[in-house]
Amino acid sequence: MKRDSTRSSGSGAAGRRLAVATECPTCGAPLDFSEGSNAIRCGHCRSNLLVTGRGQILSYAISPRASEKKARVAVGRLAGDRGATVSDPRLFFVPFYRITGQEFSWRRPAPKLKMSRTLSESTGDTSRELEWGGRWGGDYRGSFAELLLEAGLALFERLTRVKERTSERELRQSRPAIPTPLRPRIFTPAGSEPLEFGHRHIEKNFAAGGGEGLGVYSLGVRSSVLRLELFDAARLTASGSLLPVGLDPAIALERGLMGGDDSVVSRQTAGVVVSLIYFPFWIARIEEKSGPRVIAIDGVTGGVASPNVSGSMFESESDPASRVTSQVAGFRPLVCPNCGWDLPVHAEDVIFFCNSCLRAWKIDGNELKGISHQIASLKDGFQVSSDDLYLPFWVVDATLHEDRRKVFAPAFRYRQLKHLQMLGTRMSQLQPEVTTIAEPLCPVHGAHYDEVDGAGIARFLHAGLVPSKDHPDVAASFSSPRLLWIPFSRKGNFLFDPFLGSNLFANLLH
Repeated sequence: MKRDSTRSSGSGAAGRRLAVATECPTCGAPLDFSEGSNAIRCGHCRSNLLVTGRGQILSYAISPRASEKKARVAVGRLAGDRGATVSDPRLFFVPFYRITGQEFSWRRPAPKLKMSRTLSESTGDTSRELEWGGRWGGDYRGSFAELLLEAGLALFERLTRVKERTSERELRQSRPAIPTPLRPRIFTPAGSEPLEFGHRHIEKNFAAGGGEGLGVYSLGVRSSVLRLELFDAARLTASGSLLPVGLDPAIALERGLMGGDDSVVSRQTAGVVVSLIYFPFWIARIEEKSGPRVIAIDGVTGGVASPNVSGSMFESESDPASRVTSQVAGFRPLVCPNCGWDLPVHAEDVIFFCNSCLRAWKIDGNELKGISHQIASLKDGFQVSSDDLYLPFWVVDATLHEDRRKVFAPAFRYRQLKHLQMLGTRMSQLQPEVTTIAEPLCPVHGAHYDEVDGAGIARFLHAGLVPSKDHPDVAASFSSPRLLWIPFSRKGNFLFDPFLGSNLFANLLH
């Protein structure tokens, strides 16, 4: 039977920019999945697969598309002398680190610039004085362009802020201990200066060794638009030479997560994935009257990548002591190790919940290991229906001086990191009373952040709740994280938390 040429996609593959092309280990059909995915489903045989190797530096490769003939033509165009001779191009696979993740930060707000004179003072026309109840409390002294910018920012914050199901006055009357809800951007802990929440999605790639001599220090956006393949040393060495990884992984990770400035009070990274990508380059030597030159041609586009390559590339190739063993992603059935039931396929999850035997399983290298958890039961008459959804949180006991509180760190992946911070901070301020039950009453969503990430996010949230005099090194003690699933009521496309009624867009869950 003729095989369908259409590639099947793993769960979530279409939503990310970088895809890995391989074959399904069950049926052999073409299979694509996003780099960094932990669970995929074959679109041909519908098999649920666990991608093994989480926590390791997995290696991938990009196959050359530019032929040796095309590379020779490109090098020949660079020869300045008619009598110049061009050697046969050689194919090299150069390793590059790729690091992705999320960063949360507390920073001091930048000072707002104000004009020395108001509009009426500049024009003499008091009828044109602008009154704006924005961030400057009605005393607006900026230009008209700044007014439009401020209005746009205010509208954006209003549209994207987490809405309240009840008013602040009603919340205070029903629960006097509830603090004033946070504004989306600026937060002022008691007795401290205002703090501004910052966040970014990390995506960096840089040479892992050999790239320095090549003169190419980054792949730019090319790794995000090209299809990767699982690393196969035998196949690559059959067509070219592999350059060793010369940069230590710990140094590479520190470099990839580098960031921040003097305004940053506290920062934390989570969901970090480190990969190696071997990219093809054709290398050729030109013998000219002025001397020899080494040229590098991009193995995919066929364009000139570097007009002057150092000879150290060839030296590093012959140095086996600097080689790093490459790890390759594997596949195994995504089933519960206890009862054999299929686990939910969420590409971003690292912790899965079995709806059959009600156990939670965490990816640990190439295995699934059991992890303790609790299912929340809420008071105040909160009713859980079958349409609702349990979302995971890491609960950490934090102690600073005389202050003791539980910190609720969201463990699920959400596209708007600001809303995760707001939700976790509000719940940590409220300190809700939660009891537990044995079995969930509605579907359970898996966890994207493991206990290490959960502990880091809890520390970050706690840093935003303490006075600035305790920064930057908060001498607080933290307990080990506990995994707790809390039910959120579903109404249309929104999920409402049971404590403050804050809503989340269900379609922004990964």
